[in-house]
Amino acid sequence: VEDPGSSSSVSYLCYGDSVELVADASGGSGTYTYSWSNGDEGQSIIVDTSGWYAVTVDDGAGCTTSDSRFVASNQWPLFNFELTQPDCGENNGSITVSAETGESLLTYSWNTGESGPILDSISASIYELTVTRFGCDTTIIFDLKNTLIDLDILTPVGSIINCSQPSVTLEATLVGP
Repeated sequence: VEDPGSSSSVSYLCYGDSVELVADASGGSGTYTYSWSNGDEGQSIIVDTSGWYAVTVDDGAGCTTSDSRFVASNQWPLFNFELTQPDCGENNGSITVSAETGESLLTYSWNTGESGPILDSISASIYELTVTRFGCDTTIIFDLKNTLIDLDILTPVGSIINCSQPSVTLEATLVGP
C-alpha cells in the first residue's frame, strides 16, 4: 500500500483533509482485484478518518497478498507564546514560540524569511508564522504594537479641582526613554 508523499507505514492526515492510499501490486498473473478493509474495492481509496486500512489483492489465478497502512490524525501540540512589544520606533521586540510536546517534529517559517521558533530584533508590525508538522501547516498571526510611553501627571497648574472650577490645566512629564 502506498501513500504518495509518504515512505513509512504511517500516513498523516491534516485537519479537514483526506489522503489517498494506493495499492501497487506486481508479479502476479491475470487481472488484479482489490478488497479494502473498509469495504471499498479498487486500486485506491480516499481516507478522511484515522485508523488501520488493509488491502487484499487477488491476481485471479489463486494468488493473494495483503498489506496495511495506519493513517494518523495530525494532532497539534499546545503552543506557548512570549511576546516582547517593541519600544516606540525601535527594533527591540521579539516573539518566542514553544510547543508543549513534539518540538523536534515542528518546522517554523516566518513571513520575514526567518526560520525557527524565535524572531527577535523586530519592530511594531504584523508577523505570520507557519508551523509545519508531518506535512500539515498551520499559521499563527502576531500583531506587535509599540509600547506606550510612561506618563506621570504632576500637579494642577495654578488651581485645584473643585465643583466651582469646571476645568483645570495639567502639566505632564514623560518618564523613560
